[in-house]
Amino acid sequence: AVVSTQSGHYGRAIQRVLKYPLLLRDLQRHTNGTKYSSVVDNALDTITEVAVRINKVKRVQELYSKELVGWQGDHLLEYGILKLEDHFKVNGSKDNRYVFLFDSLLMITKPLKEGKYQYKSHLLSNEIAMTENVKGEMDSKFELINFNNKKEKSTDCDSALIPLL
Repeated sequence: AVVSTQSGHYGRAIQRVLKYPLLLRDLQRHTNGTKYSSVVDNALDTITEVAVRINKVKRVQELYSKELVGWQGDHLLEYGILKLEDHFKVNGSKDNRYVFLFDSLLMITKPLKEGKYQYKSHLLSNEIAMTENVKGEMDSKFELINFNNKKEKSTDCDSALIPLL
């Protein structure tokens, strides 16, 4: 009971922090051109970064606890901040895949119904190599390779994944 009470207090504090950018934007409008405008601008920039970070952590917690099926690894927060998530096409697969890029992990999943994702594969960032202009393919293709495991099959991807790397 004590843990849930403390968790509730933290939750309320986080909810308040997420409202601070709105308050500071309003304050910014009223202090524009005054000697306080630079202080308010800096405070707004800082609290906006904090709010973005909180939302990214909440997104990863939601993904880990409710949406991701079949992942047996560490908690996703162990791999850093979620940098990007997007769909892409894999050669040889009729279905699109959905990728989650963290600071030190690239996770490939298959979208399921009801907003869930089936874990398919992953590469640690320090094990990824990329080859552009895959033989026999158009210039918009590239290949991801796990260079620590040469036997592991590589993944041919279309250019939609290029912004991730």
